[in-house]
Amino acid sequence: MMFRLTITSIILLSLWAQLGIAQNQSKEDPTIAGGIEIHAAFSPHGYGFGGSYLTGPNERQTIWGLDVFQVKDPREVRLSPKKETNIGGYTFGKTHKMWVINPSVGRVWDLATRSHLNLLNLRLGVKGGPAIGLLNPYYVQVLDSRTGEETIEAFDPERHNASNIRGQARTFQGAFDPTFRVGLSVKGFAWVDFSSSDLFINGMMLGIQADVFPQQVPLLAETSQIDNRRAFVTAVLGFMIGSRWSSRDDF
Repeated sequence: MMFRLTITSIILLSLWAQLGIAQNQSKEDPTIAGGIEIHAAFSPHGYGFGGSYLTGPNERQTIWGLDVFQVKDPREVRLSPKKETNIGGYTFGKTHKMWVINPSVGRVWDLATRSHLNLLNLRLGVKGGPAIGLLNPYYVQVLDSRTGEETIEAFDPERHNASNIRGQARTFQGAFDPTFRVGLSVKGFAWVDFSSSDLFINGMMLGIQADVFPQQVPLLAETSQIDNRRAFVTAVLGFMIGSRWSSRDDF
């Protein structure tokens, strides 16, 4: 649903921008030389944060980015914890958590600049780079039926089931035992800037992101009906703040 909404929103924003592009381009401030922004981003299957450094005039800028994003398999189903515990819910069948670190480079183009007729700055961009997947085992709190003791263990489909799992282990419980997957990440996005000043960034980003790996990423325990995936595609909604500077400014 969010994927379709994002595509529709980008198309509508692009059409709106074309209506005023002729008037707006003549009003663009040619002295803008670069900018910097930080953002938080959300998707139906995860969340993340990052930042970008932009160089060049507003009408076409090079963007250098670094993002860290949590990636989940869309087939994950979160279950409620046992009623007699105060532990949070857990995802049955999940074997690993994954965060993707994505250094990137790309281009951003102005479609509609700010003017007295147009209070918003609309931009379109695309960027890509390596996707460095950091995986760590998914830990659950398990009840031993023989001793009554509770232990923290990495999920194992051969030993753990809904009857002996009490809930997901807390954030810093369990060992840090990372493995890596390296792939490619590509992102296309529309950027709407609400700031009333050419020297500040205050906006929203709607985009589509794809992370592709050469090998399957073991996020779930495989069964006859579930194979782990190599590619993860999701819609992304982000909120950003930052600043720009002109060619005459010292930075």
